[in-house]
Amino acid sequence: MTHTSGHYHPDFETARPDYLIQGVVDDMDYIAKHFITFPHVFTQLRWYVPCPKKNFIHGHFYKVFEPTLWIFLFLMFIGSTLITVLIHKLSFEESKRSRSTSYNLYCIWAAITSVAAPEMPQTITRRIIFLMWICFSLVLSTIFQSFFTSFLIQPGVEKEISNILELFKSNLAIYSSNVTIFSWIVGLPDDFKDLINSPKINLKFTVNPFESFCKIEQSAMVAFDLDMNADFRTYYLKGLEPCSFAFYSHSMYFLNFETNSPYYEAYNSKLMQYFEGGLLDQLINKFNSSRLVPPQLLDNLRKKLRLDHGENDEFFVLNIQHLKYVFILLVCGNSVSFVVFIAEIIFFKIKTWFVSNN
Repeated sequence: MTHTSGHYHPDFETARPDYLIQGVVDDMDYIAKHFITFPHVFTQLRWYVPCPKKNFIHGHFYKVFEPTLWIFLFLMFIGSTLITVLIHKLSFEESKRSRSTSYNLYCIWAAITSVAAPEMPQTITRRIIFLMWICFSLVLSTIFQSFFTSFLIQPGVEKEISNILELFKSNLAIYSSNVTIFSWIVGLPDDFKDLINSPKINLKFTVNPFESFCKIEQSAMVAFDLDMNADFRTYYLKGLEPCSFAFYSHSMYFLNFETNSPYYEAYNSKLMQYFEGGLLDQLINKFNSSRLVPPQLLDNLRKKLRLDHGENDEFFVLNIQHLKYVFILLVCGNSVSFVVFIAEIIFFKIKTWFVSNN
């Protein structure tokens, strides 16, 4: 009785086996003609890519809200208040309460926070100063609101590679073993087979693709998740997980027998006993625990692994359109407020004119 252990393909194995252990067979018609023992384990061929990095544009947001800026704004409010108080004291046409410091501070703060002032300025000088202060407050509030709104929208993470086309356009070095890439080509749809021969795809073959993936920052890797569960075990225990997306599934850890083979029932019953007793899981866990990541690769690998549990998946990815639309909305809202403010003044003038004539 002949047997084959490992990956099987007609081009690699000339002898026809009586059974196949832990196989990856590309001929689906061949599998359909054979009995497959149960249970068998499915493994996914996955593309492991660098996790999205933090967007350092947030650094500019933090600079806007430094303590020194708030101190300068406070000094500006105090200085503007003193200037308006001095102007009011030199003018005899203003009301007496307009000459108090607290009243002027209230009016200046009301313009900043978009609250109506208690009364209309009486002199032309004060009206000009008041209008200039309103324009300054409009610009200041627009800038602050746009920064605050953009800070809430932006999660601070770049867009993650989620499919093959995005991976090929990223110009990353893709590492794989010969057997793994052969399995990928076999399961590749016809529309994607032309992409393999494209010179833009930086596909590299190596004996240990995991080591190359750890050492080189701008790199990706194609591998089976059962193999990577062992290599990434150190980080899985810490609650971390790599960034990857699945391509297709393989059936692993099974036995293939010829139709009506006398060995089928005997092997299948024993395999079921081993599985129900947890022997297969124990063997896999023991094998994974013996394959720890070398210490020299941990620092490089830490930069490429996801450092969160998907908390940024619910956010939008920031682009320049966000800032554009936020700025347009804020300008439109403030413009409407300014038009209403001017209309209120005009309406007050017209009403005063009618009252005086009557």
